[in-house]
Amino acid sequence: FPTRRSSDLVTVFIVLVSAMPIALFTNLCVRLLIAARRTKIMPFLTLVTVTFNLVLDLMFIRWLGLTGIAVSSLGVSIVNAGMYFWVIQRISLKKVDTSSALAVIDSRIEV
Repeated sequence: FPTRRSSDLVTVFIVLVSAMPIALFTNLCVRLLIAARRTKIMPFLTLVTVTFNLVLDLMFIRWLGLTGIAVSSLGVSIVNAGMYFWVIQRISLKKVDTSSALAVIDSRIEV
């Protein structure tokens, strides 16, 4: 690889790795929504995410090339996490049945 191209790949790698904790947080929010049986909002959030990703990809690829796609993905991950966090804050988690999950955790700890 030429030097410029390899430095671009390193930048892309760094940007995508920095998005991993955000994706983990989003995954946790999704699991909370599923546990609370509040999944009706999820298709709408997915549609917003896909649209936002497409628009940012097309914008940033012109300015930054391959790095633009990674930056776009990071931005979309942040917005997605924010949307799911906002939804989690608005719903009531009182109806979540944690007893079965806690029983599984307790059984694994005792071993």
